[in-house]
Amino acid sequence: MKRFLLPLSLTALCATVQAAPFEQAKVTRVVNSVELLKPEAKPMTAAVGDDVTGRTAVQTGSDSRSELTFPDDTIARIGANALFRFQSGSRAMDLEQGTMLYSSPKGEGGGEVRMGAITAAVTGTNFLAGYDPKKEVKIIVLEGKVKVHDATNPGGTRTLRAGQMFRQSLDPDKPDTEVVNVNLNKLGSTSRLLEAGGFSTLKDAPLIRRAAQAQSKRHKSINNLPTQETQSAQVTRQTENQPPPPAAPVVKPDPVPQATPIPARKPPVIKPRPTPCPSPSPGGGHTDRAAKKSSKR
Repeated sequence: MKRFLLPLSLTALCATVQAAPFEQAKVTRVVNSVELLKPEAKPMTAAVGDDVTGRTAVQTGSDSRSELTFPDDTIARIGANALFRFQSGSRAMDLEQGTMLYSSPKGEGGGEVRMGAITAAVTGTNFLAGYDPKKEVKIIVLEGKVKVHDATNPGGTRTLRAGQMFRQSLDPDKPDTEVVNVNLNKLGSTSRLLEAGGFSTLKDAPLIRRAAQAQSKRHKSINNLPTQETQSAQVTRQTENQPPPPAAPVVKPDPVPQATPIPARKPPVIKPRPTPCPSPSPGGGHTDRAAKKSSKR
């Protein structure tokens, strides 16, 4: 029986080594600001259907995402504020900053994602990765197994299983490496690199759900664990979930005060003064009467 196991293992190993290398990918999803950076050329705005070769880098802006699909259906989804490229003629990818999701079909040879000195190698696996060159590296296995290799520590290769997160601090003053469990159910419903970010359902979604269900059975207290997304992914989600800023209030100009009209004043009515009556004569009669009497005489 053992005589047949060795040739079978060698055959599987050869299939992995001889897997078709990545030569180009096609842009299959663009959300907001995504640019293709070609050597000695101006940045070009990415659009669905664009071809990306190994000499082209993909850069995303804030609140932005993109998806690349390779000929063997390997998928690379890139989160916000990320810089990504792949090595033409190999199955290696470089995440120089930001977050990404790697999904490789079973039996297609897998590949590796490099983040500085850390390399995540897989053969048909789904995982999330985050890289902040000044802070930390994070790798979260959604399904299958991932081998994590540290170039600065030759004996530091680790094997991660579904539901585990590898985290290494890059702060020289606070060096730290840990492997912890994360909540796959919560992660699957909140990550912007899955359906929550507007992407289509992965072909391996049933495998990811199965891994989450198995995790829940193994760890009864898993629902109490935090989601433990990469920091970049958390910032992205928080930014997108924030309500838009309220519109600036419309300030109406103060009304121009209008002068209160002063009612026209009517000219005073001047009553004519009564003509004074002639003064009576000393004898009690009027002067004109006395004049008449004297004329008669």
